[in-house]
This record gives sequence, structure tokens and C-alpha cells, in this order.
Amino acid sequence: MHPRLSSVRLSFLALALGRVARAMRVTHTGFLTDILCWELVDAVDGARMPTNPEAHTVHCMRDLQECVDSGFGVLDREEGAEEYYLKYIFDKAGNAQVMEVLKATDKRANFRVTVSGQADGIYLKEARVSEPSAGAVPENLAGDLERQPEAVLWAHALLMLFAFAWLLPWGFTLAYSTRGVGAPGAWFTAHLRLQTYGWVLQLLGLVAGVVYTQTYTAHLRRVHPVLGTIVVSFCTLQPLNAVIRPHPDPKTRLRHVWEYWHKWGGRAVLVLAIVTAVLGIQLAHALAYESTLIVVSSILLGLGLVPCVAFLVLGKHPATRTAALILFRMIGAKGTTDMRIEDVAFPKDDDDATAEPKPVGADAVNGQEATAKQA
Repeated sequence: MHPRLSSVRLSFLALALGRVARAMRVTHTGFLTDILCWELVDAVDGARMPTNPEAHTVHCMRDLQECVDSGFGVLDREEGAEEYYLKYIFDKAGNAQVMEVLKATDKRANFRVTVSGQADGIYLKEARVSEPSAGAVPENLAGDLERQPEAVLWAHALLMLFAFAWLLPWGFTLAYSTRGVGAPGAWFTAHLRLQTYGWVLQLLGLVAGVVYTQTYTAHLRRVHPVLGTIVVSFCTLQPLNAVIRPHPDPKTRLRHVWEYWHKWGGRAVLVLAIVTAVLGIQLAHALAYESTLIVVSSILLGLGLVPCVAFLVLGKHPATRTAALILFRMIGAKGTTDMRIEDVAFPKDDDDATAEPKPVGADAVNGQEATAKQA
């Protein structure tokens, strides 16, 4: 046979074998990834993709639009190797199937898929995607994965919960419900101290949140951090709001505007803070953090807010007055005679909201005795 003819035949044979190889149907089980997080190396949810893809969460792949839009792939690792590599990338139809599987799963992380399709190099066509059947993955790797909360995440959660579920709501509640209880101005002293402590804690919580996102995830990729930034921004500016307040005498239109802004703005931001806290707890669950963080956060949120709501609902009930006196004693709120700062707190709805509250109980009796002696 002529050498050139033999070479041509070998070329055709190699080409045919290459086409068969490219069209070969394959089946593979491996960790699922979105392409964006794989290219970032450190995923949006904090998972280190080449070495720790089991920490990559379903929430990240399914609920973040930029991750969904980047498409999906499946990983593999050579025997004895420490890092994974991207084995296959899905086409448009395969990506649609991946989304169906992600929406149907109950898992939060440690997510593997079994895929089969026509392999064309790294691209997988006509893919079928499903969660692995029993026995396809070792039993100790088949379950869900719970992440240990980082110390800075604990700090962020506790600081924000004590600020927005305990100190700041109670500061508002005492200012709104306890005028005329205890020594004159005691309600304001309690309000000012609680709001100041809460103001400091929410700033520290913000610092912890920034450190966490800078180290373990990405900034402002979810609703929780966006709302949290709004809440903290408003609260941080509250001292300036108090400094520039118009004087209450005479009560000008600008003063009326300021009172409604201070009162309703404060209420709105507290409600928004509670919503943000609930979203934060839900996000911790979605990111596969262990249940201890979620349970502790939920308990602190409830223990802080439920008594506040009960206090507001009961209003002038004797039990609330007794509780207020106990709280004043705990806080060290002994009252103040400097009425120039009284109007910093939340004003009442009535026109004489900033007027000096009338003493009741023991304080009223003492006042009457002093008047009798002067007479």
C-alpha cells in the first residue's frame, strides 16, 4: 500500500474515533456548582470551591440570580488529589434541569448530582440530571451538611439582637408608656440610656457584619444585608436628629414635622429591624449553619420583643407601672429636672406631649406633703 494513502486512511480513522469519543454518552456523579462561584474560587456563600465544594449551598445556586444566570457544572477529583476540577458544563437544557432538581431538593448543602449525556469535551449535551440514587454516594457523605458558625457571625447576631430586640425596643416602650411613673423625667433617663447602649451595640454589630461578609461571603448580595444597612444608617444618624431638633416653645410647624419624623421614623425602623432579624435567621438556615445559632437567635428575638408588645398592649395596667418602676431601678433612672432635654424622646400623640408629667403614687403624696408644710 502506498504510504501516503495509508496516512490518509489513518487520518480519517482518527477523525472518526474523535467524533465517536466526543459523542460518547457518559454518566458521572459529583458536586454541583454554578459557574460564577467556581470562577470566584471563594463562592458567594463562603465555600472554598476547589477544596470544599460540599459547603456550597443550594440557596446560593438556586436563589441568587447572578449564580443562576452563570450556568452550572459538575465537579470531579482525581484519586489522591486535594483539589477538584470542573469536569462538565451543562448546556441551556441541562441548566434548566439543574434548576428543577435544585427546587425539588430538601438539602441545604453537600449537594451532589448524577448526570448523563453526550460529552463533547468539557460540555455535556442532552444531559439528564438527578440527585444520586441510594448507594451512589458513600453513606457518610450523602446527608446534609451543617456549617459551624464563625465567631464573628456569633458576634454579629448577638450584638444586633441585643440592640434591636432588647435595648432599642425597650427604650421606645418606656418612653411611650411610662410618663408619670416614678420620679419626674425617669422615663426619659431610661429612654436615653437604653437608646445609647443600643446605638453602641448596633455599631459594633455592623463592624462584625462587615468583617464576616468581607471574609466569608459577598457584600449586599441578599435582602438581609441591604435592609440591615438601611436600619443601621438610620439609627446611627439619630443622635444628629436629636441635636438639630427645633425648640418646643413655641411649637412651630417645623417642630410638629420633627416630632412626627422622630416618632414614626423610629417606629418604622424598629419594625424594619425586626423584619431584618427574621430574614437573618432564615438566611443562616439557608446557608446551612447548625441549628444552635438559629435556635439561640430565635429565642433572643422572642424574649426581647414579646414582653415589649405585652407592655404596650397592657398600657396603664397597674402591673405595667410596677414593672416600669422595677426597670427604672435596674437601669438607674432616678429622673431629671432638666426639662430642656425632655423633648428628645418620642412625643405622645396629644398636644401637650412635651409637658412635664404629673407625679403619681408615692411621688404625688410627697409633693402634697411639701405643699402643706409651705402653707
